[in-house]
Amino acid sequence: MISSTASQDLSMDEFFKMGESFHDDENYEQAYKYFMPAATKGHWNAILRIAAYYKNGQYVKKDLNEATKWYQKAISQAKANPENANSQYVLATCYISGNAVEQNMQLGLSHLEKAANLGHEDAKGMLEYLEHQRRG
Repeated sequence: MISSTASQDLSMDEFFKMGESFHDDENYEQAYKYFMPAATKGHWNAILRIAAYYKNGQYVKKDLNEATKWYQKAISQAKANPENANSQYVLATCYISGNAVEQNMQLGLSHLEKAANLGHEDAKGMLEYLEHQRRG
């Protein structure tokens, strides 16, 4: 468990970075312990990690309802920030994959294009990949 002193001294970005370090080492139990406080405070990437943990059953029991709840939090934040490249990317990936929303490729691609136009590098890469796939 993370001590209350440590939790007071770390920013949400630092919590996320610690979680990522444990995640990269495949220590999902420790990663979860750092991601959860950041996610509950609204850290985008931590929310997505927690959602994925529940979706895939990493450390926690697989629970698609709980995963959907976390994806919905990410979507709510994204809709509130339409000029944020990350928010558009989150919306795009949720619509393209059908995470927490009904799958809608057209809407997903629209958000992906917005994210790319706002400078999101992963969105640009995904658009290039999808265009390459389309051309066969």
